[in-house]
Amino acid sequence: MKSVTVPVYAGKKSQAKLNQFTDMRRAIENAPCFAPYIVETTSEAIYLASDDQIDGGRVKSQDAYLQVRAAETTLSGPRGSAVPAMFLDEFAHVLGAGSTASSTELYEAAVPGQAQFPKDNFCLQTSSPWDRQGQLYRSYTLAMATEPGTGAPMNPDLLIFQLPSWNLYLGWTSAPEIPMWPGGPNFAELDGPIIEHNEQLRRQEAANPESFAVEMRAQWRSSLSAYLSDTFITRVFAPWRGAPLTHQMNGALGTTYVAAGDPSVSQANFGFAIAHLERVGDVDHVVFDVLHAWKPKDFPDGIVDYMAIQEEIYEFIRVFGITELTFDHVQSALLIQRLQARTAKFPKRLNVYKRPATAQQNWERYETFKTAIGHNLIHAPDHDLAAAELGALQVENRRVIAPTTGPTRTKDVVDAMVNVVHTLLGENAQALFDQLAATPLGATQPAGWPVPRLVAPAARPVNPDQAIFDALSRYGRPRNAVLRSYRVSGRASRFGGKRW
Repeated sequence: MKSVTVPVYAGKKSQAKLNQFTDMRRAIENAPCFAPYIVETTSEAIYLASDDQIDGGRVKSQDAYLQVRAAETTLSGPRGSAVPAMFLDEFAHVLGAGSTASSTELYEAAVPGQAQFPKDNFCLQTSSPWDRQGQLYRSYTLAMATEPGTGAPMNPDLLIFQLPSWNLYLGWTSAPEIPMWPGGPNFAELDGPIIEHNEQLRRQEAANPESFAVEMRAQWRSSLSAYLSDTFITRVFAPWRGAPLTHQMNGALGTTYVAAGDPSVSQANFGFAIAHLERVGDVDHVVFDVLHAWKPKDFPDGIVDYMAIQEEIYEFIRVFGITELTFDHVQSALLIQRLQARTAKFPKRLNVYKRPATAQQNWERYETFKTAIGHNLIHAPDHDLAAAELGALQVENRRVIAPTTGPTRTKDVVDAMVNVVHTLLGENAQALFDQLAATPLGATQPAGWPVPRLVAPAARPVNPDQAIFDALSRYGRPRNAVLRSYRVSGRASRFGGKRW
């Protein structure tokens, strides 16, 4: 007798084992109806024998008629098996990378295995939605399709449930009256709904409405959409403690400053940001002191001078007493080595390093940044390019990207801001957000302040970056050291050495 397989897929096999497969294994192990047929259960497989196998005597696991498995998310994984049922968990997030198959590839590879069960096969696709790509959205549109005129379903063998997370628990008080299976015991009595649309969830939604719509309201993102709303962008540059922020010329004693640089690719913008924490009540706020970008057009012949940039970053480190400085992986190794050597004897020890940047890490950092804005925790001085980059950010396949068309096609300053926020809030961010979500809004002072409208960049002729370099030029530095400063205008850039 040939065995049949019930695969359980997720983004990775480890995710399938941890989540949906573990739930299935516990249900089978605790259900009396399955007890006579269980041969063995492991962390990634359940082996069930048939009546004939049980009557024939002892059954080895590998010979069990039905095998439920946490499966590899690869093209070869589903092939060759007879599959009466399959389970596809968090299917909208199976994107495919390396040997991992995309959701469409995996589905198309697995479906032929169900052909041997033409009347009885079953496929369950469960997920919070994501963008309008991949197999889950395709299945969704097929299930929603109706015949013109009659409204009859075009694919009656498909059934779709699209519910906000809390709707699954609206009838929680009836649980003790519902049998777990015909003739079986009833579900246990609950103390309350597992998820409830309460004030805490409403505050989470206000802090990050787009992600909340996807994760909790079961709404689809467009395949490419703006990452931040105008309201969020305005909030970043709103007055802090009753007054607009300005770019600072140096650090204050007793304050810890961190910075991040985003060198980008050769001969492109180099973003930079400095910030510190300020506590209001028992909540830390991120306050930016400097936002800046070095641009090719501001250098002679349009060629970025990384030695000049190194000199200016060195001065930022010195006058602010920066204790932590991170760079991304591009064009940063030599810069890191030189800054480490030059600042080795500074009173405040500088920790300068390259920050790892996987796709998942980048997404999580941006989501932390966005949620922090939603909680009014990010405050920055006015900066034309930063505002334009924030407004241009797009989200696609769990990636925050700069557009390839339009007036703003960079995000270097924003990347620096995001990494600074990650340095300052770091692993404590989620605990902080949970605390704020559980706290009445009146407890956070900035929420009540007036928020001005953003002014279009074209209407703001004053370049805030110039004020930084003019101010820095007034501060002392070791003898014979030279700062290469430049003036930004509509004319060609002008470099000149200035003794500090």
